[in-house]
Amino acid sequence: MKFAMTIFIAIGLALGVYGYSTCKGALLGRFNRIQPYIAVLVFATWQILVLSGGKVCSAKLLQLEATHANSFVNGFLCILLFSALAFKMFRHGFQNITIEERRMDEKELHRLVLQNSLKTGLITFLIGFSIGIVDLPFIPVMVVCFVLAVLGVLAGLLVGYHFGYGQRMGAYIASGLFLALGDVLMILHCF
Repeated sequence: MKFAMTIFIAIGLALGVYGYSTCKGALLGRFNRIQPYIAVLVFATWQILVLSGGKVCSAKLLQLEATHANSFVNGFLCILLFSALAFKMFRHGFQNITIEERRMDEKELHRLVLQNSLKTGLITFLIGFSIGIVDLPFIPVMVVCFVLAVLGVLAGLLVGYHFGYGQRMGAYIASGLFLALGDVLMILHCF
């Protein structure tokens, strides 16, 4: 069950990143052959650092006697976090936001990647925190999240560049669905 929970959470994260990257890819005026790969590497490295930071914070919290003894509260906290993340993704998916379509030059890709990293960093931090609280194996989770985040960003930028914003809503809804399924598995695991 821990493996399935890891996969659902990682896919939910990657689809959320894909939806956001689709919006940013639609703004690009031209794609250089090297720039998307550099952007993806920077983004994925940031995701790993933030995921690890969440894990470290949860480890520090678990060192306290009060939280270590009360696993019910820890499980409830994680379930609440994943429910909130799933709700946020569903809200983004069903929200009809007017987006100004304009093309940027390729030098602005770095700024777009920085915005993408910062926007999704909090979500990734909370996922790392929750993974640490429920004691999922961290290295496999980190590898799966890294690979799927790289694929999500690269695919999002390319799809957004070629096809525009059309894929965004479906990606957010699917992200919310996978995070909700991970939440159900976490409920089964904790209780």
